[in-house]
Amino acid sequence: MSESRENENPSSVRIIAVHPLNDYSGSPRVLADFLTSNFLDPKMVTIITGRTCGFLHDGLGQRCLLWSPKRRTKLLKLISFVFLQIQLFFATIYMVLKSYFKQEKVLVINNTMLSMGSILATKLCLATNIVYLHEWTIGSQRVGRTVRFLSNFLIRIMAHEVVFVSEFLSDRFKIHKIHKSCKTTVLPNGLRADFIPEPKLDQRRKFNEGKVLFVGYLKKNKGIFELLKISEKMPSVDFQAVLNCSADEIKDFTCRYRLPDNLELVPQKVEVQSYYQESFLVLNLSLADACLESFSLSTLEGMSCGNPVVVPPAGGHFEYFDSVAGAAIDARNTDQVVEFISRLKSDFLLWKKYSDNAIMLVDDYSAAAFQRRVDQFLSRYI
Repeated sequence: MSESRENENPSSVRIIAVHPLNDYSGSPRVLADFLTSNFLDPKMVTIITGRTCGFLHDGLGQRCLLWSPKRRTKLLKLISFVFLQIQLFFATIYMVLKSYFKQEKVLVINNTMLSMGSILATKLCLATNIVYLHEWTIGSQRVGRTVRFLSNFLIRIMAHEVVFVSEFLSDRFKIHKIHKSCKTTVLPNGLRADFIPEPKLDQRRKFNEGKVLFVGYLKKNKGIFELLKISEKMPSVDFQAVLNCSADEIKDFTCRYRLPDNLELVPQKVEVQSYYQESFLVLNLSLADACLESFSLSTLEGMSCGNPVVVPPAGGHFEYFDSVAGAAIDARNTDQVVEFISRLKSDFLLWKKYSDNAIMLVDDYSAAAFQRRVDQFLSRYI
């Protein structure tokens, strides 16, 4: 562990934000936007996270960086996970005690269920313990159930407040009876602060180019193999997949599986807005029985750029998605997805109707609306 920047002129309040693995996925991105609240100054923020590149950068506050080795086998992944929790535990204790020594009030934001070590450390240090939950499904079903059970137990007895990204996710966790003394808040996600939809959308150009976009992971439960099948069935359509993985991981994947000529795999990007702006339709192919979407930022971002969407038949996205903006289809029904795409490609007026509706439905999920909700939440603690 190492500190990447010294904190000068400390505030009377210290925000310690914990996220185990920094990357370009949804949960660190939402936390990064959370930390840009009008109530917060980078001098009052400490971020405990991984050394890898991601949304949690130095500009948000002082960082305490954790070491996590590259993991190839299941055994190494398990060892790495346990080691990461130990680092989270001691890093959180150190940062909280350091803040106490400076006579600062401490608020710890434990981001995702994977912050178990820091949840425990926060409780032992008697700091305010906030748990920010973004997902229901983690890893494989067996591992995910185990992590969820352990995390639920810790949250139930240790958290002062649990923040959910959707009513859907809140309802799922209430099934497991979060302790009555623990407050719960739903804080819906919004568009990124730097995500600015085009003031004038060139719908005719989007339709004519006809690119289909997938934003996600190289994971079976995220529908990557369904994407291969769909693109193979539509050789005249260009498909792009912007993936939260490295170029090396894409290379390994393409060595093991044959890609259709019309499918391009793009490694993780900080800036994905241009891909949404140039696409004609956005696919979310998560398999609902294996990976329930608790919100689906890619769907929200796609709709904000005037893209009709294909989404799973269940999940938190139904809090803003409606069938007037796309289709809810089980990704395994690839023929049904192909039929929907083909129907839109053959009819501009029909596609435009879906496009217009998509933009209208996400009006309440702007970056400004999210910041207002965050400010209101933090006003209770700061």
